Amino acid sequence: MVYSLRLTGSRTKSLELQSYLIVAFLSLPSLLSFLSNYNIPSFVLNITIAIILYIPLVFGVINGTIKINLLCFLLFLIAFVYVICCFKGLVDFREVYNSETNGVSARILTFTSSIFGLLFFGIRYCINNLKKGMLIAAYINLLICIFRFFFVTIRGNEFVNNGYDMNFGYTLLFPLLCFLVFYFLNKKKTYLLISIICFLFVLFFGSRGPILCVAIFLILYFLFVYLKKATSDKKISIIIIISIIVLFTVAIYKFVIPLLDLSFLPRSILYVINSDYFSTATDSGRQIILQDLSPYLSNAPFFGYGLLADQGFLGVGKYSHNIFYEMIITFGKVPGILMLVLIALLSLRVFFKKNVSLEAKLIFIMFWSFSFGRLLVSNSFWYETFFWCCIAMGIVIVSKRGTFLNERK
Repeated sequence: MVYSLRLTGSRTKSLELQSYLIVAFLSLPSLLSFLSNYNIPSFVLNITIAIILYIPLVFGVINGTIKINLLCFLLFLIAFVYVICCFKGLVDFREVYNSETNGVSARILTFTSSIFGLLFFGIRYCINNLKKGMLIAAYINLLICIFRFFFVTIRGNEFVNNGYDMNFGYTLLFPLLCFLVFYFLNKKKTYLLISIICFLFVLFFGSRGPILCVAIFLILYFLFVYLKKATSDKKISIIIIISIIVLFTVAIYKFVIPLLDLSFLPRSILYVINSDYFSTATDSGRQIILQDLSPYLSNAPFFGYGLLADQGFLGVGKYSHNIFYEMIITFGKVPGILMLVLIALLSLRVFFKKNVSLEAKLIFIMFWSFSFGRLLVSNSFWYETFFWCCIAMGIVIVSKRGTFLNERK
């Protein structure tokens, strides 16, 4: 009896620690970004990170309550060593690496983001515990966004001057997608309402990228979750309805929108419905970036140019805005394409794996939509935390020793 109680107590502590690590890792970056305007000394931040994140993680690993997938840990070590070697060895990109805003210390070796997602989502979580941590983190990030919107609006900065704030849109995208996941799981209307409100704020005050991420999420949900549960007759009806909607939308886009004065609409909507969407007038300079990178893409060495090389060629903060270009420039044509293929195969394996729990698949789709939706048009994969979280979670899901299957351990 005593032995049974000890096992139960140990298991409870394990579950509590797992939830805590999810909440801390997904909330701390947004909180630190919010507090960055208050000039907090770096040593205070480092001590805070160690206490909040790494002391509990190390403690859990030592006493066995936390188990990290070996492949995820090895990938983290490889990525970490690669970053250090480039940082120390590639003197031509020193200006980029030392940048206070986009450099290695500022965006990659932060211990709260980027490649460290391989550690915190390489943990073999109990699915119920993962859900609990994700939901709490979504609420925390939502509150941070509310405060940020309030204070930024008072100062009259990005929202007033530019009409949008890219970071605000992507920060709000996490709770938006997370609450949408929980709505699909629990059918709780409160979650759907929060998601809709978040989407409206993203629509009016964010950039186009988050809208693309939401669209990708809904498409993946429809293809790999909803259709799998639908009957044959229902699938045919859905296809007919979607076809009608698409035709109606195209007709409106071609014949009605050109006759309307839509100047009052927010920037993101105007760019989406603009007939010159793919022109240099609305692509925010992406075609020019591709032209500038073309010589480096065509003449890339076998192992590429190294970490953040696109910024080394374009200038600090002027990255390639496309994961395909960045992979080739960073790692070379063959290794870069091979990595993209491996990521695609891992993703397809998760999408089509039958005995994965619905919760795990939806959370993976959420991370996939967020990271790849953003990386197709913006950011660097070295900076995108959810990209590394997505890879780690995918590895754990397909692993035979993962705990994301249809079981309630």
